[in-house]
Order: sequence, then C-alpha cells, then structure tokens
Amino acid sequence: LPSALRLARLLSPPTFRSTHQQQQQQQQQQQQQQQQQQQQQQQQQKEQQQQQQQQQQQQVQQQQRMEQQQQQQQQQQQQRMEQQQQQQQQQEVQQRMEQQQQQQQQEVQQRMEQQQQQQQQPQAVQQQQPLQEVQHQHQQQPQQQQQQQHQPLQQPHRHRCTTSPLFLRSSPTRFFILVYVDDMILFADDAAAMQQVKDALHARLKCKDLGELKHYLGMTITRDRTSRTITLSQSFYIDQVLQRFDMAQAKPVTTPLQTDHQLAPPPAPSSSDHPYAELRPHQLALHLLLLHRPLILRG
Repeated sequence: LPSALRLARLLSPPTFRSTHQQQQQQQQQQQQQQQQQQQQQQQQQKEQQQQQQQQQQQQVQQQQRMEQQQQQQQQQQQQRMEQQQQQQQQQEVQQRMEQQQQQQQQEVQQRMEQQQQQQQQPQAVQQQQPLQEVQHQHQQQPQQQQQQQHQPLQQPHRHRCTTSPLFLRSSPTRFFILVYVDDMILFADDAAAMQQVKDALHARLKCKDLGELKHYLGMTITRDRTSRTITLSQSFYIDQVLQRFDMAQAKPVTTPLQTDHQLAPPPAPSSSDHPYAELRPHQLALHLLLLHRPLILRG
C-alpha cells in the first residue's frame, strides 16, 4: 500500500498540471480570437466610415459642380442679354443719326430751294406792295443773311456746329468762326491761317475787317498780351442803362435804402395801372447784366 500511494502521488500532479495548462492555452487562444474578431470589426467599421465620407465628398463635389454650371449658365444668359441691349442701343443710335442726317439734308434742300426762289423774285419792293409783306421781309432778313453765309463758310473743309452758331474746320491749327446775324468773330492760333480765311471770306462775301475785337453784343473786350488774359466787361452797356434812367450822376451808398424807410405790403398782380408797373423797363434793361454779374459801382 505505501508503495502504491507513492506511485499515485508521483503520477497525479503531472496529469493535473498538463490539463490546467491546456485550459489556459485554450483560454488564451479564445481571447486572441476574440481580439482578432474585434480588430476585424473595427477595421470594417473604419472602412465603412471612409466609404461614407468618400460618398459625402462626392455628393458635395457634384453639388458644387451643379452650382458652378448654373452660375456659368446665368452669366452666359446675362452676357447675352447685355449684348442684345447693346446691339439695340447701337441700332437706336444709328437710326437717330440717320434721321438727323435726313433732316439736315431736307433742311439744306429747303434752304437751297428758298434761295433759288429768292433769286428768281425781284429784289426791290414795289410801292404798291402791302406794308405787312415789307415788314415780314424785314423780319426774315437775319435768316436770309445766315443762309447766304452758310455755304461760303462751310466750303473750305469746315463744318457747322449743331449746338452753337459755330463753323469748325478740321485742321492742325485751332480756328473758330462765331457768327451772329451779320457779325463774325475769328479766333485762331496762327496768324497766317487767319489771313487765309479772311481772304477767302472777302472773295466770297462783302465784308469789312474791323481789326482786333474790342466791342461785341454790348460787351467790352480788353486783351492784355503780356499777362495773356482776355477780360469781358459791360461797362458801356451799364453806362447806357444809367443814362437811360437818369442815374449817370448817382453816387453809391453803403445801404440801398434809407434806414427809416417803411416797406409797402406785397404788390398785387401786375397791371398797367399799378404803380409798380413802371419798374418793368428797369428789369428788362438789367437782364443782360446777369451774364457776368458785375458790381455796378461808380466812385
């Protein structure tokens, strides 16, 4: 018996140890398998997330492309609309220019016809002609003079200004001709060119050279060549107005009225019987002085 027990004791521990180790190994293998499974699941989740992100990015890019295409289409439409509007405006401008040219041609033809008719009619007025017709001819005299001056002034490479009574010539030198009824002013930066135009005008029109400009339309022109200035004044016109209303000897005062002067109530509507009606000639005489707004002082 003792020997059997010893053998049992000697044989039992190794078997027990071997089974325990096997169990531990199995547990470790199971844990490793679980960990591998978890890692695989995590990788799958990551891949799914990446795929989702890629899909979202693709969707965003598609949306951006669609928006860009829409913007480009809108811009193209706007450009087309603008081009159409510009074309319409150009067509309107061309039509206006053509209409203006047609009107000018018609006016020129009418003037030519009128000149021909005037040349055919007798220049002298008969004594039996009514007085109204004589007055009408006298009123039309400035227009007739302008028509007679139009062709000679326009022939030597000059064209007429449509907004002002000016005749312009296309040349390197600056040259202007200002026409008012039968008075003409010549402006030029070249004396030789001015003399040529004067000779051409003398050959075509009966005119007189009055020399350097000093008075024109009630204005006095003063030229200082040293300081290169031209001054316009209306002193002559002011003197005429003062003489007309017996104020040539008037003296200036600091106040226009007396300090104790009582002002009248607002005037009634204008009429010939009203006392303020006599101020009308004064207003008409002073309206030209507003061109230069001078200070009327006599010291």
